[in-house]
Amino acid sequence: MTTASKRRKLLAGLIAMTSLSGTAGIVDIQMSADGLTWGEAILVGVYALLLAWISAGFWLFAIGAVSRIRGTDGPSTETIQTLRGHPRTAVVVPIYHEDPADVFNRLRVIYRSLERTGHLRMFEFFVLSDSRDPAAGRAEIRAWQDACRDLSASGRLFYRRRRDNRGRKSGNIEEFCRRWGGRYTYMVVLDADSLISGRTLVSMVARMEADPGMALLQTWPVSIGGRSLFARLQQFAGSVYGKLFVAGLTWIQMGAGTYWGHNAIIRVQAFAQHCALPPLPGRKPLGGEILSHDFVEAALLVKAGWRVCLAPDLAGSYEEGVSNLIEHARRDRRWCQGNLQHWRLLFARGLHVMSRMTFLIGIMSYLSGPLWLTFLALSILTFPGDFGGWLWPEAHSRLPGFLVLALTLTLLFGPKVLGLFATLANRQARQVHGGGVRLTFSIFIEAFFSALIAPLMALLHTRFVFAVLAGRDSGWGPPRRGTTEVDWATALASHWVEMAAGVGLGALAAVLAPGLFWWLMPITAPLVLAAPISVLTGRTAWGETLRRLGFLLTPAEARQTPEVREFGVLCAAQQAICAIPPLAPAMAAPYSPKEKRVLSAGPGS
Repeated sequence: MTTASKRRKLLAGLIAMTSLSGTAGIVDIQMSADGLTWGEAILVGVYALLLAWISAGFWLFAIGAVSRIRGTDGPSTETIQTLRGHPRTAVVVPIYHEDPADVFNRLRVIYRSLERTGHLRMFEFFVLSDSRDPAAGRAEIRAWQDACRDLSASGRLFYRRRRDNRGRKSGNIEEFCRRWGGRYTYMVVLDADSLISGRTLVSMVARMEADPGMALLQTWPVSIGGRSLFARLQQFAGSVYGKLFVAGLTWIQMGAGTYWGHNAIIRVQAFAQHCALPPLPGRKPLGGEILSHDFVEAALLVKAGWRVCLAPDLAGSYEEGVSNLIEHARRDRRWCQGNLQHWRLLFARGLHVMSRMTFLIGIMSYLSGPLWLTFLALSILTFPGDFGGWLWPEAHSRLPGFLVLALTLTLLFGPKVLGLFATLANRQARQVHGGGVRLTFSIFIEAFFSALIAPLMALLHTRFVFAVLAGRDSGWGPPRRGTTEVDWATALASHWVEMAAGVGLGALAAVLAPGLFWWLMPITAPLVLAAPISVLTGRTAWGETLRRLGFLLTPAEARQTPEVREFGVLCAAQQAICAIPPLAPAMAAPYSPKEKRVLSAGPGS
């Protein structure tokens, strides 16, 4: 049995053991003298699915924590002197109605960082535009010409705007490979908000050169530039917990990894040969162009015998997060549609088991919302009435409900505890997160707000799933970068469904299961307060105050790299409002009346 098989069987065993234990407990609790009713049987089945889902996440975090503490979460970062030869590499940036000054400022930073490594000559840069507005195209051309002049990069920095933008981003990359791919050994795919150090780029090429069987190497991009409380919560969670999850994935995938569509290096020949994506049969939204194409491209490479690897140890890879809950939901709506499309590929012939697992994780990340709400509704309808007896049944042969509740809470909040201990165990990581005391308080702050936001996301995901099943396509709108605060009118128009659902669930519990009413308050209260939560977590003042006090700090803030500092200087030179001076791009304009009307139909509509 191979090492990979042993690891995957270990993970499957841990998930099965945890799920069966919890499911046995809930069966014991729900069992009546006449056996399970239909409602109770459905409740047990839903709980079993949810328990398997959250236990999978918990054990991946646990494996990642052990790997990080033991230093076995990936290869150590090599020096760039290990690179032999100068394989030609294209740095490719697909854009769609982005701020051209912001895009080319990032490229200026990357270009100069590569110059400092002494390896610039093997890199060439392409900005591939899908923008449809002619005025936007003209602005992009001016920004490109300015960057070429500033960097003396004529013949090394190229710009192209497509006339036919079928296939969206994946079609843009496919056309690049078809027209110019034969010139390059590798391509590094970046998003418009990506920033990456020259040393990291050269190290990525060196790892590809050292492993001829590897077709794709995905870095872990760290979010930077957050000013609002919501953005800073996301940054901190990614820094403390996200690395554990990626380390767990790296440990279990072993060359059958995934691809997130940016901040990754790809072997061009392998990609061009195996990753052409025909549209799915049928009508949108489940048919047509594959939205989450990156997962599928990684699966096709693995199917063809290539290695797809994660590099959680490579620092110097950054991206920009979103500033508020509504913007996060708008992105999530498109990702929901893309991940649900993967259901049609889940049982495709010849796929690697880890590729199927990646598809399943993506699907369940959205189906878990409807499942949680179904579980809540069934709990109210089948509640025995005596909550004290439910927690501590008199019959000693039955598993107390308290233990089932404790197991569920451990699986939900365990990753945060693991993140805390894994960070405390590393002296350097502890210091760059503000020290042990501030780190601990930051964990509590993040856990509190994540508990407030979780019910909202569960209901939003439920709305997204039903919208996709009802045939509503997410469309292809331009992203909004920078910091945008949410006003009260927009929040109320966007979250009235969540607020009404919170009132409805609370009323249903009060009438049908009064003993559950107060226990459901951690779920119903955030739903009722959805609009205030969305507004207040999107406020810049709250995030900045916590930053000044030393809470929710990340390594990118505590020890800014030359690339992050230089990007902030360029922003300041353009009189931009930077996130953590000098750190992030310009603040976006407030929502327009047209955007408010779109948001009033629901995030991502």
